[in-house]
Amino acid sequence: MIIHIASAGTLLVDPPHWHLQWPKHHRVQHLMCQCLKKSIPETEPSSSDYSPTEDDIIQNDGEDSEDDGEHSVDGGEDPVSDKKYLVSHAQLMKPFCVCNFAGCGKCVISRPYSSAKGFGLTVKTDCIDGHEFVWTSQPLLNGTMSCNLLVPAAIFLTGNAYGPFSEIYQCLGLESLSTRHCYNIQRVYVLPEVTSVWNLHNEAVMAATGDQVVTESGDGRRDSSGHCATFGTYTMLDINSRLIIAQQTVKVTEVKNSYWLEPVGLERCISKLQDHNVTISILATDCHPAVQKMLREDHKTIKHEFDLWHIVKGVKKRMLQSRNTEWVRMVSNHLWYCVCTCDGDALLLKDKWTSILHHIINVHEWLSAEKMLKCEHEL
Repeated sequence: MIIHIASAGTLLVDPPHWHLQWPKHHRVQHLMCQCLKKSIPETEPSSSDYSPTEDDIIQNDGEDSEDDGEHSVDGGEDPVSDKKYLVSHAQLMKPFCVCNFAGCGKCVISRPYSSAKGFGLTVKTDCIDGHEFVWTSQPLLNGTMSCNLLVPAAIFLTGNAYGPFSEIYQCLGLESLSTRHCYNIQRVYVLPEVTSVWNLHNEAVMAATGDQVVTESGDGRRDSSGHCATFGTYTMLDINSRLIIAQQTVKVTEVKNSYWLEPVGLERCISKLQDHNVTISILATDCHPAVQKMLREDHKTIKHEFDLWHIVKGVKKRMLQSRNTEWVRMVSNHLWYCVCTCDGDALLLKDKWTSILHHIINVHEWLSAEKMLKCEHEL
């Protein structure tokens, strides 16, 4: 009933934000295309374990080529949407027993020379007519295999980490990038593009909701459970437009301890909305004590409500701790029903909720309530 943090919803504005209306995999592919447009190093070491320093990666960031053609992909293919396959090295080498130079087809004078470059492969052959043929397994972007950017980008943009994928690559014997190089690629090329798209989207949302009175729901999420979290992200969703209207990430070193990640994140979200003249009339959150105190003392004009999903979750947790598993589903469903049928009447909600104490002992009429004196089912 509150937030699915992963999605930004549907936009209310025109391009360049229209692509966020696409399905998730289309949005990921769009961002991957944007990452490909950035300048990347022209050369790579021949080893599959090469790991350039950050300076090596950033070196070409500020260099603008005079020839726009140098930034296009060889052959004109779209490296993102183009299908890709796993091929064993032995099978791949078979076509290179003869010269693949146009119109030649004669025998090569030596074994083909192959050089792994991250996820890509370069094969060179020399034939008896003196032709030197060079083949690459991936389209080249400014001299670099496009897959060496696409794989780190795809891993990051789908919310995964490189570590588990690296283990899979090792088990398969698949040539790959080093972990350090992958993270360098993500930091230098992927993160800035994601940040840029998010900022454009958020500015458009703020422009669409500025000077309005909104109803919000908010929730916090940590990078790990318990009291050892390092980062906490607080997200606010506009109930009417279904748009993520504010999101703030707080590091544990900025607060006293991980307990304060959520209230500080919420405070920053509210401050950002106030800077854009957005007035919050109702805010639904979980039952975090520090959040309750902050809203009660510092934001008295905001009507604070508790999110039902968190309340039901808490009831389930307590019942499971007491090993009353038989009644968990029935009690949680009853709580949802009470809230949905009380029409905003707090007293009726209380009577409906406490009626379960009579129902479970087979008592369906009572006198200890004000608005509900019997069960609503047929007696």
